[in-house]
Amino acid sequence: MLSTETLKEGISKYTPTWVVIPVVYLIGFLSVVLLVICLPLVPIYYSALCIGAWFFLPRFGKDVLVVSNGKADAEPWLSQITPMVKERALFLNYEEHQNWKRWSLSVMLFHAFGPSAKPASFIKYTLPAVLLMRRFRLPTQYSFGEHALDKQTKLDELKAALGSTPD
Repeated sequence: MLSTETLKEGISKYTPTWVVIPVVYLIGFLSVVLLVICLPLVPIYYSALCIGAWFFLPRFGKDVLVVSNGKADAEPWLSQITPMVKERALFLNYEEHQNWKRWSLSVMLFHAFGPSAKPASFIKYTLPAVLLMRRFRLPTQYSFGEHALDKQTKLDELKAALGSTPD
């Protein structure tokens, strides 16, 4: 295994200092330039996803994304949510997330606007989740998992939002 001492010795032995210092500064400068160039692309990506959801999902009569973890402990909430949204929802099962199509609009919407957990292995504790896509607004997320707080209030808010959303 390469230790710090071995690395320092190898650099000092085979590479002159006058070469190492400019290379380190160049790498640092290029990293900052790359960050400045790429950072504005994140909001552009999120905006493109919203625009895609606004214009493509309503064509199929869908404006809701429901993601479940496929476990029985989520059933009480799913049994209340599913009848409200069954005609206008896309359903994803998180247990099958390894098989999801990576470039599918619904999968990209979930990754961008769905519940996020740190570490990612905790995402199953935030499911089931509902994403409501309303035209010219950011998607609204409602989470009903084990770690979600005030689930009944969220369910009431979801009912009100679904009632005010045109079909």
